[in-house]
Amino acid sequence: MVVAGPPASGKGDVCKQLVAKMGFVQLSTVSTYRFCLNKGVPEADEAKKAIDDKKSIPDEVMAKLLAQRIKEEDCTSKGWFIDGYPRTKGQAELLAEAGVKPQILVSLEVSDERLVEKQTLRRVDPETQLMYHLKDNPPPKDEAIEARLVQRPDDNEDKVKEQIAKYHGETDGLLEAWADVLVKVDCDCDAGAVVANIEAAIKEKSA
Repeated sequence: MVVAGPPASGKGDVCKQLVAKMGFVQLSTVSTYRFCLNKGVPEADEAKKAIDDKKSIPDEVMAKLLAQRIKEEDCTSKGWFIDGYPRTKGQAELLAEAGVKPQILVSLEVSDERLVEKQTLRRVDPETQLMYHLKDNPPPKDEAIEARLVQRPDDNEDKVKEQIAKYHGETDGLLEAWADVLVKVDCDCDAGAVVANIEAAIKEKSA
C-alpha cells in the first residue's frame, strides 16, 4: 500500500494507526535507505554518494532500494505501506519497472479550503511548545497564554496555498498513473475513522 496526502491532512496520525492497529511495516525513503545501507545493498552506496554530495537520492536508485526492502521477511509476512512516496507519475513508473506496485494507493482527501483553515489557524505557545488550533483545538481561556501565541512562518496563507498547489502538481499524475488501485478516503475526520475506511477498502480489494 502507498499512502498519499497533502500537508495537514493528518497523514502522520493515520500512519501511526496503520502500524498500531493493522501491524503493517511503515516504510519511508529515509528508513529504506538506512536499512539497505546497513544490509550492504549495492544501490545504497549510490544513494550515500548522492547524500554526501548534498543531492537528492536519484529516483531510479530509490526505486531499487524500495524493491529490495519489500522483499524482506517483515514486509512479506506483515504487509507494508510506503508513506509519502512516490509523489509523481515518473517515480511511480520507475517503481513499477523495479517490480514495485501497491495493491492499494490510498489518497487522503481534504478540500483545499479546509487545508488552508487547518494550517492558517494553527498557533504555538513558544513557552510550552504546545500547538493549538483556534477553531478545532483552542487554547485555554487564559489571557497570558493567548497573548503569547504565535503563528509559524510556514502557516501563513500564501505559503500554505503554495504547498497545496505543489502537492497537486506532483501528485495528480501519480493518482492518474495508479488509478486502477486508487482508493480515495475522506480525511476530514479523526484518524480512527480514516483507518476504518482504509480497512474496508483493503477487504474489498482482497475479496
